Amino acid sequence: EPPSVAAAGGDIQTCTQNTQLSATSPQIGNGVWTVTQGNAAISNPNNPNTSVTILSPGGASFSWQVTSGNCSPSSDDLNVVLLNGSDAANAGEDVTIAIGDSTTLNGSGGTINGWDPPRGLSCIDCPNPIANPDTTTMYYLSVTDINGCTSIDSVLITVDETKYWYLPNAFTPDANGVNDVLYFYGIGVKEFILQVFDRWGAKVFETTDAKVGWDGNYKGKAAISGVYAYQLTITFKSTEVEQVKGNLNLIRN
Repeated sequence: EPPSVAAAGGDIQTCTQNTQLSATSPQIGNGVWTVTQGNAAISNPNNPNTSVTILSPGGASFSWQVTSGNCSPSSDDLNVVLLNGSDAANAGEDVTIAIGDSTTLNGSGGTINGWDPPRGLSCIDCPNPIANPDTTTMYYLSVTDINGCTSIDSVLITVDETKYWYLPNAFTPDANGVNDVLYFYGIGVKEFILQVFDRWGAKVFETTDAKVGWDGNYKGKAAISGVYAYQLTITFKSTEVEQVKGNLNLIRN
């Protein structure tokens, strides 16, 4: 009897050298795969469903031929296109943050496979996780593009662990626009509390806001010139806590 009509299946695009050929198994006759163009290795030429390894750049062509006795054979061809490596993954721009702060990553380029390492990320399979690493970290993004090709890109999150604070040891609340208000200054500070006391131990000022300083007044009146004691408790973004006591001068001309 005449052989079954050969059906090799549709053309294939792949990002890897190894792929699977899947022809229709013949009801009459026997089939065999052959390479008709390019260079490739066929693991089992007589099996309709066989794996192949593409050995030539760009791909290779195959023929599935079904024969039955002395009847004319039936054949069908397909092409396997070997795609070039993808560079679609985009993990976003490198960024520097202060220790304890966070930033949003911006991943794109296809279907998100995942971010790595997961440490410090709000999610690993979403395009825009919130990153809060405790040390400088390189994050890698893996995506699959519309052709099924996987690519990887990286983004460096630099954690600036600098911590610094400063409190002037004197100020002159004389309304001349220079050093009129006593302010606390800090870098890498999460929170603080500054308390100022007069010589008799009465608290004359307190603040937890770096934008709020002491203007030299107490209970609506100008505080007298002299030495005042302060107590300062600082919690840094690194979770380190520092407690400081000292003196400062209120100077009036």
